[in-house]
Formats: sequence, structure tokens, C-alpha cells
Amino acid sequence: MGHHQGTPILASLRHLLRALTQPRVFRITRWARMVACCPACQVEPGIPCHDNGRALTDIHPRRIKEAKETCA
Repeated sequence: MGHHQGTPILASLRHLLRALTQPRVFRITRWARMVACCPACQVEPGIPCHDNGRALTDIHPRRIKEAKETCA
């Protein structure tokens, strides 16, 4: 079996599969920014959310909800 005795390989494989089945927050945020308008700050798709004129590094949770509703 090489350097591993089976269990560590299975544990790391489970971790990898779990990571692949759940999208990362960054990907969800990027997707929502590209497909949905933000109801909170009234920006169009592709434009970052803002707060008092300053661009946010994240997006409003309502925009993610809007993206999911648009997709459905």
C-alpha cells in the first residue's frame, strides 16, 4: 500500500469529495454578481455592490437570493 495504510487516503478522499460537491463561497458570490441585480443597492449584473458609494468586497445576501430566484 505504499506509505499510507488506507485510512488516511480514504479520509483525504472523503474531504476532497465533500469539497467538490459544495460550491465555494467565492464562486457563489461571483456567480450572483454576474447574473443578478442587487435589490439592496440597485446595481446591475456585473457591477459590485456598494455601500454609500464605496464598492464592497462582498455582495449583499439579497443579491444571492435574487440570483437563485432568477435561475429557478
